[in-house]
Amino acid sequence: GATCRLDEGVEVAVPTARLLSLQVASDRLAWLTDMKPAVAQTPAFDRVWPWTIDRTPAGPGLVIGGKPFAHGLCMVPRTRLTYDLANRFDLFEATIGIDDRGGPEAHAILRVLVDDKVVFDSGARTRGQAPTPVRIELKKCKTLALEADFGKNYDLGDFCVFADARVVQQ
Repeated sequence: GATCRLDEGVEVAVPTARLLSLQVASDRLAWLTDMKPAVAQTPAFDRVWPWTIDRTPAGPGLVIGGKPFAHGLCMVPRTRLTYDLANRFDLFEATIGIDDRGGPEAHAILRVLVDDKVVFDSGARTRGQAPTPVRIELKKCKTLALEADFGKNYDLGDFCVFADARVVQQ
C-alpha cells in the first residue's frame, strides 16, 4: 500500500489494490511545463516551429538516446523560453538531449541562462547521444532561460529536449 504523512502529522494509508493514481503537489517544486514563459524565436527556413510540452513535432512523449521521458519541453532552434522565477528557487534540474525522432542530421546546442548569463552550454548535441542530466544552482535568481540554438546543419530536425525540467526551492 501507499502511506503519506502530511506536515500536519496526519497519515493517509491506501491499499495498493485500490490505488488508481497518486499525485503529490508541493509549493517547493515547479515543473516548467506548468509555467508560462516569455518566448523568443528566430525562423529557420522562413518557418517558426512551435515549442511543445510533453511531445515533439514527431509525436507524443520524448525519447533521448533510447530513454523515454513522459514530461518535458521540446524546442526547435532558435528558441528561447524565459521564466520569471521571482527570486524563489534554488535549483534547476532537467535531462537534455536531441529527441531520437529528429532528423538524421540533427545538430544543435542547448543552453541554460540565469539572469541573462549563460551558466550551461551543452556544446554540439546530435541525435542518438545519451541523455545528459543538468543540475544548476539558481541562488534565488530572477529569471531562468532555456535555449535551443542552431548547430552546424542549421536546423534539420533538431528536436531539442529539456526533459523533466523543474525548479526546486530548498
